[in-house]
Amino acid sequence: MKIAQLILVFLFFLGVGLIVFANNKPPHDIQEPLIMGVFPRFDPANSMRLYTPITKHLSKKLNRRVVLVIPGDFYDFWEQARNNKFDIVHYNQYHYLRTHKEQGYEVIVMNEEQGKGTIAASIVVRSDSSIKSLADLRGKKILFGGNEHAMVGYIWVTYLLRQAGLSPADYQYRFEVNPNAAVVAAYYGLWDAEAAGAGDLVLDLPVIKKQINTKGMRHLAIGEQAAHLPWAVKGSMDNDLKVKIQELLLGLKHTEEGKKILKNAQL
Repeated sequence: MKIAQLILVFLFFLGVGLIVFANNKPPHDIQEPLIMGVFPRFDPANSMRLYTPITKHLSKKLNRRVVLVIPGDFYDFWEQARNNKFDIVHYNQYHYLRTHKEQGYEVIVMNEEQGKGTIAASIVVRSDSSIKSLADLRGKKILFGGNEHAMVGYIWVTYLLRQAGLSPADYQYRFEVNPNAAVVAAYYGLWDAEAAGAGDLVLDLPVIKKQINTKGMRHLAIGEQAAHLPWAVKGSMDNDLKVKIQELLLGLKHTEEGKKILKNAQL
């Protein structure tokens, strides 16, 4: 074969390759990774253990690297969320309402935990506590989880206190890193706290049962049920990719592999 013919053959296959590449998504190592942010509901080590399998599953099925980011506290998480740092994000209901309105994030799925698709605020106290009603918290110290942006552990819990006629001047309070930490601290009586704000399923969580004897705590009050914790994606994300991520997350409960991933995440 003459040199001119070899060049023509080379150019032909090069052209075919370019056409194929142009009509398909870039390979795994060329596409920008998707950043999946998870709010600090649990401590970072536990969060990495719970959510890494979900990240790996998405990465495998999307043929695209998905990077898990778990900020150390609510302040750092919120700073990243409000600045569009996350392509996929798992957070609380208040976070979603804010980022949907201000950054255009779109909810795609929500948690189901302990067989429930809803969650309610709860105020818990030690089982041996003399506190029998919310009114008895007057003059006491309450631990909240996270910060003022914690939907269940602060906003909804505060609503319960207001309904009981308690204003901020009627009790003392302190923030722990998350609702779980608040419950554990109240169990041990740290900071002279006598109650903690959290979700109504907190005493059933395996991560809590590993830290305290949950029979030593009881619910003092439980609020109304509402939609559970959401997962959302950037509003600017390609619609096909949004739908694919949604389908992958919803599909977890329909396969054996997926059920193991959900069980690991306590979902």
